[in-house]
Amino acid sequence: MKWNSKTKSKPTLGDKKQKVWFALFPVKVEDKWVWLEKYIVIYEYKTYYYQQDVVVSEGIFTETYYTDMVEAIGWRRIDRRLIVKVT
Repeated sequence: MKWNSKTKSKPTLGDKKQKVWFALFPVKVEDKWVWLEKYIVIYEYKTYYYQQDVVVSEGIFTETYYTDMVEAIGWRRIDRRLIVKVT
């Protein structure tokens, strides 16, 4: 029997989770290409950096900006695995 919990636990840095995805388009998983099949994606909750454009001034026809590195925390894909059927 299963039911939903009212309190959800917040992830901590280093937590991992797995999701099953369907390859609608060709995707490289491990050393093979998968298409129209299911595969497993592994995520890790970690700190990462990305580029963000910061606008300095705006005009009617021009815009001045610079690129800055921003720190974020979230789920990032770290691996893809094939689903192995055991018989």
